[in-house]
Amino acid sequence: MSQKVCKTDQIRLITGCRKSELSNYQWCEPNDIYPRNFYNWVSKLRKNGYTFPESKALPNIQEIVKVELVPYPASKSGQMTGQNVSLPVNNLSVGAKLLIGDVTLRFF
Repeated sequence: MSQKVCKTDQIRLITGCRKSELSNYQWCEPNDIYPRNFYNWVSKLRKNGYTFPESKALPNIQEIVKVELVPYPASKSGQMTGQNVSLPVNNLSVGAKLLIGDVTLRFF
């Protein structure tokens, strides 16, 4: 939407977005509105005393990731060995493994 949008239409569009079950960004795309314009409208209208309902979009759920720190075994000479420590991980599969110095960081 490249043309100028009047304040009444901005309020109507913002309210419509917030009543949808989409995020602001997801709602703007099919409605041909640049998200930066949408956020500018919200900001300017709030500064002028307008209030809008919160978005009904489902929040981004961030899960807790189990992280296990395991010391990397050293050989008798103090050099790092090519073997890794194997500990039980309760039937979880390793998604990623990162070696940092003498520590192995496993993401399950």
